[in-house]
Amino acid sequence: MSKMLHGITPTAEMLAYEDASKKYHALYQLAKPTMKRGDASKLKIAFHFALAADQKKKYWAAGINISQALDIARIIAEDMGLGIVSIICALLYDLSEGLTLSEIEKIFGAQVAQTVHRLVELEAIPQFREIRSTKSSEVLIVALTQDPKVALMKMAENLQKMRTLAHLPY
Repeated sequence: MSKMLHGITPTAEMLAYEDASKKYHALYQLAKPTMKRGDASKLKIAFHFALAADQKKKYWAAGINISQALDIARIIAEDMGLGIVSIICALLYDLSEGLTLSEIEKIFGAQVAQTVHRLVELEAIPQFREIRSTKSSEVLIVALTQDPKVALMKMAENLQKMRTLAHLPY
């Protein structure tokens, strides 16, 4: 456990929030040079929505999904050079429970809403690797061809998972 601060021992949730805040600020610095007017506030709103959704979930380790979402967003920004729309989608798509697509569109724009919708559709396909039904394969093909960001975001997600393998005990 971390050192006491003003007589208070930090909880796992406090440490997870601190880690998420550090990752968000690093992400913001990466995205800042390409931001247009209003992008900074949208990124901050997306982070707070994702953080709130993550805190509502009950996981075995506090903050694990917000941390992963921020890692994926960093890969998208730093390694892939994608813009603010993709970064916001990385924060929202897995942690957007409680938000409708129309709310996402109203706050972040149609492009973010469409990309989040396609990513959510892909997640809904059971056994993503073994596509057996025609409907599932249609959803996959449409999602990947209509919006190439979807394929890149799935690649970033898988890269993030591969990078975390090094930290797991054997």
